[in-house]
Amino acid sequence: MHTVVPLILHGDGVEYVDTDSLEVLSFGPLLGTGDSLDCLFCFGVWPYSCNVKPSAAKPGTWTVPWEVFVWSFKALAAGKHPASDWTGKPFVAGSEQARLAGTPLTPEGHKFVIWSIAGDHEHHANFFKLPHWAAKKWCWDCNANKDDGTGLSFKEDGPEGCTRRGAAEELVRRISGHQVFTIPGVTSCNADHDPLHVLYCKGVLSHFFGSVIHSLIYNGNNTIPTQQKMAILWQKCQELYVRNNTPPSSRLTSLQLSMICDPKKPFQDHPFLKVKASECKYLLPVMEGLCRLVNDGTQVGQWRLEAAVAIHKFSKFLDNTGPVPTDSVADEAKSCVEKFLHVYDKLNAHFADTKLYHKVPKFHNAHEMAVRMKHLNPRYAWTFKCEDFVGKISKCAHNCTFGTARLNVSKPITRKIRQLVHLRLTRGDFTD
Repeated sequence: MHTVVPLILHGDGVEYVDTDSLEVLSFGPLLGTGDSLDCLFCFGVWPYSCNVKPSAAKPGTWTVPWEVFVWSFKALAAGKHPASDWTGKPFVAGSEQARLAGTPLTPEGHKFVIWSIAGDHEHHANFFKLPHWAAKKWCWDCNANKDDGTGLSFKEDGPEGCTRRGAAEELVRRISGHQVFTIPGVTSCNADHDPLHVLYCKGVLSHFFGSVIHSLIYNGNNTIPTQQKMAILWQKCQELYVRNNTPPSSRLTSLQLSMICDPKKPFQDHPFLKVKASECKYLLPVMEGLCRLVNDGTQVGQWRLEAAVAIHKFSKFLDNTGPVPTDSVADEAKSCVEKFLHVYDKLNAHFADTKLYHKVPKFHNAHEMAVRMKHLNPRYAWTFKCEDFVGKISKCAHNCTFGTARLNVSKPITRKIRQLVHLRLTRGDFTD
């Protein structure tokens, strides 16, 4: 096993012109550290507007490229140069490929295996054809079903009524027909739930924080103007930032009512805190401190605090645990998420006649993420670095669009990416 290198495979869409986005596929070492340009390699770029879906009559845009990708990843997993080309034909006699055919990729005999398929759930569903959160059966890890409501009612040990799909069942009956799952050892079990999107970026914590702030502003003393309440709340947050030594670059610069609801219609929609992922992550200990400060001894006050403590503890497990946690650490981390979800469920039921403490499929995904932690700390598959990488690819792409038809834009983009890789390899100080 010491010669096996685990890989992360990432896909995402990124805007490169005002009216179009690029599909960007990349892979790299799962445990890689440093600049995203050094940790990921772009192997696929194509405009969304030019994408053709496969049909019975003809293949789609990505059908043939994925045949090549699968051929390449199979060779990486075997640790040997392929014995034939991607169509199965022998290499031309005397060619470099024919000379290397069947020989080890490295002198040490390294093998490179896809360990994690990373990305947000929208991309997992739309590109890799895994169940979409809006579908009737919307979870690829269990039998969560919209018809009977399984998956979003949380007891002390997790979602009520859910039965997990294991690797054995997946091998018998594939939940997706995408070509990536024809690579030996790659199943839906490799498609990870990303903490960036599940927790921090328009995720579970945005719902939780939004409801906490909304209830503190609108459900308390009505003699104090809402703007004054918000100012007091923001002052407490700033004090807690200082107490927690939060880096200034990771702090919110302000906290406005418009960030959680429409101030003119505050009870119309579910409260939801709109902040960046890194701001949300560093706001977590602040919100725990805030829930502690405002805990008035009521059941609701206690529930808020218990939920904040539990999910903050899980977040610290992500930050402070290695790639593969011990069984005891993994079990404790899972218990933290189950505690949070169970208490949040109580808050949801208590405020059932309001818009507070809304539940969405990402709450269920948070539990699935915690269950998988015994195999891999989700932090090593989160997409902070991947998002940074696709942002840099977007910069490259934007400079290639002038006077180029979208159908042909991938050629200059990939050429520029190769030039960028060359500069990184020959001049380590070359960044953006």
